[in-house]
Amino acid sequence: METSVRQSHQRMRATKELFAEYLLLTFLVSPLRCQPSNDEDQAQIITGPGPTEPYSISSRSLNCVDMAKVDSDLTFVQTDESQALCGVYLIGDVHEIISVEVLEAKVDCDQGEFLEIFDGWMARGNILPSDGDHALPLEKRIVGFCERQRARYQTALTFTSTQNVALVQFRLYMNSEIKIRFRRIYATSLKCNVVTPTTQGRYTMYSVQGRSCTFSIIQPTLLEVEEVLLSSENVNATRHDTIEILKGDSLDTAAMTLVQRYQAPYKSDGLKKFVLDQSHAAVRMTSFGFHDNTIKFKYTKMSDAELNEELCT
Repeated sequence: METSVRQSHQRMRATKELFAEYLLLTFLVSPLRCQPSNDEDQAQIITGPGPTEPYSISSRSLNCVDMAKVDSDLTFVQTDESQALCGVYLIGDVHEIISVEVLEAKVDCDQGEFLEIFDGWMARGNILPSDGDHALPLEKRIVGFCERQRARYQTALTFTSTQNVALVQFRLYMNSEIKIRFRRIYATSLKCNVVTPTTQGRYTMYSVQGRSCTFSIIQPTLLEVEEVLLSSENVNATRHDTIEILKGDSLDTAAMTLVQRYQAPYKSDGLKKFVLDQSHAAVRMTSFGFHDNTIKFKYTKMSDAELNEELCT
């Protein structure tokens, strides 16, 4: 098992070659529930889902590197001999989690082909959510099709994420293929980690006891903090509930630059704006005790002119 996890981690790190920057900066600019393009593979327009809304499933073919934001049956057929590492990045709304079901898989595990599902995203060698923000260790975040085949599981491979993003990664040889069903599910409980699928909006972040949680915005961002409440200090004076405003070009919050840090006890006294002029902006909340901490903020994508002005000042 240890060898399998190590190999999986190495493959996940290899996605820094696979994950082009334009995916994050281009695919996330449109609203989540948009109409599909006029691709001939598209079947129906998505109308949901929410907690009780009906929904339809679209079908389309995948590129080697792709992203999906609406419920879909997704098919990839390897038509060349490149043997490239491929991945499809899945994202839902901020109050949703991701469900993946492998409907068909023509994968020769003995010849080096593989199919894995990862709880989160990986890019440029970084994991989102980072190890420090996720409740599960790395080996529990990876589900491998080939490992299940070798263990002779009789049921189909299904997977449910713990936040609103997930990654399906695979390497297939000529004429091999996979078909997966991607669905967004309304989360019935508070999610600790979130990646916004929109370029602007408002969000209220609540504390999760004993956890560090992050709201990620994958774009240069103007962040307007409207309200911060960090309740009375914990009994253990060596540990403090905190809220951090971060920016950087890494997905790993530990590698990002600290812009602002609030420490309990604290209550905001007015609006405060932050220019987060790198590719990843984040609000990170760490809570040790049983206090109800909150932060309310508005986020907006910075224009090219605003970025240029920041670079020149």
